[in-house]
Amino acid sequence: MVNYLTALENVMLAQYYHSITDEKEAMEALDRVGLADRATDLPSQLSGGEQQRVCVARALINQPEIILQMNLQVTLTMPMKRW
Repeated sequence: MVNYLTALENVMLAQYYHSITDEKEAMEALDRVGLADRATDLPSQLSGGEQQRVCVARALINQPEIILQMNLQVTLTMPMKRW
């Protein structure tokens, strides 16, 4: 995560490099991982599990065909909604 960007901006960063940014879509991605209410928080204000969930939202925002992960479930603090 980029330390000086909010959770929402961190998700939108993936959109920026892939296509056009869409704040509504980024908020929906945060909602899917249970963090819509933390959208304006900086990474330093989030727990480790919350930071990982922001990264999951960022990874999924552009609908990739596959995501590789290592031990992601170990520190996630809540189950994610179905994509």
